Amino acid sequence: MSMKPVWLAMLCALPLLSPDAAAARQWEKNCSVKMDKGASAEQMKAKATLSRDDAEAIARANMTRRPGPLREGVLAVESGCLVWVLNYKRGDNKPGHLKLLIDAGAGQLLLEKSEAPTKEEIEKGRKK
Repeated sequence: MSMKPVWLAMLCALPLLSPDAAAARQWEKNCSVKMDKGASAEQMKAKATLSRDDAEAIARANMTRRPGPLREGVLAVESGCLVWVLNYKRGDNKPGHLKLLIDAGAGQLLLEKSEAPTKEEIEKGRKK
């Protein structure tokens, strides 16, 4: 019995296993402000042309999932790109959160993904 069909099927399925990795590579190409990870808060603020309020408005206008309230919004460098990282509670009351990356220069939604619950969310759920 030959193993070629099994190996061929596995090789064909590899690109399907990590869609987030492909999406991550795509948004990195579209970011408008490149920056080193070790940049200070002052350097990031100086390069950002978009305010947190503007980033939040862009996120709410463009996201595909129904969010809950904003939990955190910070200016950060992710994969060499200056972005607003916005974390929303999930709108469906499930554990976890929605993470959105908004380009801090051009003001476009770069990434939207659902993330697993944090340790704090898990502990909070156990206490209920």
